[in-house]
Amino acid sequence: MKNSINRREFISAGAAAGVAAAASAGPLTGAITSVFRPGQETGGISNVCIFSKHLQWLDYREMAIFAREIGFDGVDLTVRPGGHVEPENAERDLPVAVKIIREEGLEVPMMTSAVNDPDLPLSRRVLEAAAGQGIEYYRMGYYRYLPEKPVAGTLSEVKVKMEKLARLNESVGIRGSYQNHAGNGYFGASIWDLWHVLKDLSPEWTGSQFDLRHAMAESVLNWEIALQLVVDHVNTLAVKDSCWETGKNQEPRAEYCPLGQGFADFPSMLELLGHGSFSGPVSMHFEYPLGGAEHGGRELTISREAVKSAMTKDLKHFRRLVNI
Repeated sequence: MKNSINRREFISAGAAAGVAAAASAGPLTGAITSVFRPGQETGGISNVCIFSKHLQWLDYREMAIFAREIGFDGVDLTVRPGGHVEPENAERDLPVAVKIIREEGLEVPMMTSAVNDPDLPLSRRVLEAAAGQGIEYYRMGYYRYLPEKPVAGTLSEVKVKMEKLARLNESVGIRGSYQNHAGNGYFGASIWDLWHVLKDLSPEWTGSQFDLRHAMAESVLNWEIALQLVVDHVNTLAVKDSCWETGKNQEPRAEYCPLGQGFADFPSMLELLGHGSFSGPVSMHFEYPLGGAEHGGRELTISREAVKSAMTKDLKHFRRLVNI
């Protein structure tokens, strides 16, 4: 298991210079050279993964080849109900999937799971199977606020569960990552509630998968304050974009769009991360209309060439942003 760099090591590596350079650069050249991965000496994000939900119309081998041809470094593998690997079959199927992906020259540093209950035997089975294959991070399943339960009660319950999960993560040797997802009823959407839980947990084993699109959809004017709260717990990133559109009742709606065409302010986010100790992988998402791939469809209604072209454009845009 690789260790994340701490704040002192991060600063001594030259964070200030990287942030200053990014702040003065344009929107496509604002490189943040102070965003590190474990073991790197020169800095920079070097493991950009594709969220395999968008390639569930392909088997393991075809998925890996498709992702490699686009230019991804790795795969954020879905190990959840309806995903590339069903949780009940993780011990059997996960080693096969990881082996095939690595044979095609890609890494599997992270997975997306439904794990959020430390008391379920399946939770330990899935995490042990993943750790056994060298997967370092897993995205947790979501928690929800329910109308019949007080908000404070949900906070208390989630805190207990995540404390138990943190101990499970450490015993297994894998890092948990909770995504802030916008929308009514999602725990963590505001990020303040997520911080309430994370602040008492070691960032070595439990952290935040920071999703800028969701953070800005929830609070377009105050997301930077929220990120500053959890910045030292951010261990993975989810990358996607949205545009503001007007709904039927004239209400503003955040609709997914290709990267760089929306409101997601990645240069500012990366600058803020430059003041923390981010060292994890990135998962790129494609949630805008893409022939069914956006929903994890098993069949496409557009050509695979059209899907590849759209994904390639988004990946190239992100690489220009971080200069990799």
